[in-house]
Amino acid sequence: MSSHISLTRARSLMRVCRRRGLPWAMLQGYRWLVGSFLPALKTLDAEQTTRADETLASDCYYLLGDVYFCCEAPRAAIRAYKRSYRLDPNCASPLGDIGENLTMMGRFDEAAKYYRRGLRIDPTEEYCLGGLESLSEIRWRIGLYVEGDPVWQAHEHLCRAQPRAALSVLRRRRTIGAKRARAMAYGVLEDAPNALLQWQGIAQTTGRIELSEDWFFLPDMLWDLPEFWETLIDMIDRVHNLGVYDADDEMGPPKLRERDLSNYPTKRIHLLVVQCQKARSSGNVRRLRSLAKRFPRWNEPRLVLQHMQATGEILTRRGYLELAETQRS
Repeated sequence: MSSHISLTRARSLMRVCRRRGLPWAMLQGYRWLVGSFLPALKTLDAEQTTRADETLASDCYYLLGDVYFCCEAPRAAIRAYKRSYRLDPNCASPLGDIGENLTMMGRFDEAAKYYRRGLRIDPTEEYCLGGLESLSEIRWRIGLYVEGDPVWQAHEHLCRAQPRAALSVLRRRRTIGAKRARAMAYGVLEDAPNALLQWQGIAQTTGRIELSEDWFFLPDMLWDLPEFWETLIDMIDRVHNLGVYDADDEMGPPKLRERDLSNYPTKRIHLLVVQCQKARSSGNVRRLRSLAKRFPRWNEPRLVLQHMQATGEILTRRGYLELAETQRS
């Protein structure tokens, strides 16, 4: 359990989180969320003394809702958005996000109520306007999330820090979604060997694969394991979305700069990114040097190579995040 932090420290951490936003938060990962973000947010919420504190807490609960939304846990997201709204009832944005999550759960009438509440506060709120308009087009469909779906239940458990409960509801289900969720649960437990086994199992399945919140729950030990990246290489042809983004503004491994990509298909980009991560985790200087020379505007291989040459050590995930912070400042 994390020790209590002071209100001054909590304010400082929450201001950084608010300024950096969702993509940065997702890149920090689950351990950061439970070890730093949540303790600071709870301190700020409990000990707030000014209106500025209240607004800051509201903004950070909104950010927490966005994190849970990205982790495909709409119930957890709704709880965070509701707290954000209670702290700042003059802001309509959380109501629009509550409506969006209810819509995805198939609770269309409730969603409409929240959209209308938001529009009473701010008639121009885009999420509320767009959400209410879209309801007329989707009422005949079922929600994205279906009651009783064990994968959805597992995601909700993970966002409540209940990885063993997530494993329990998944049991021995063998779908790609179940294997991904099981890998996330093992990631929360810091059980890299079992998480890797799930990824190796995914590589042996058939069907399209999309990765997003997987990076958030990936334990550092697995991120720094060459065998994990080799497993991704084995299934790269089936990966529709790798969740490949710039470290500065999106979650997942960083991507090549756009001006270097004019002649490269998406799957080729995916392969290059994963190969770079494998070279980083295995300390393959020759491969990193080749990538840096071939793509001079792609920062990652060059920076990893510079670190290795300067320190003689492999750049770990934590080291990579620290390096990314240095590049931002």
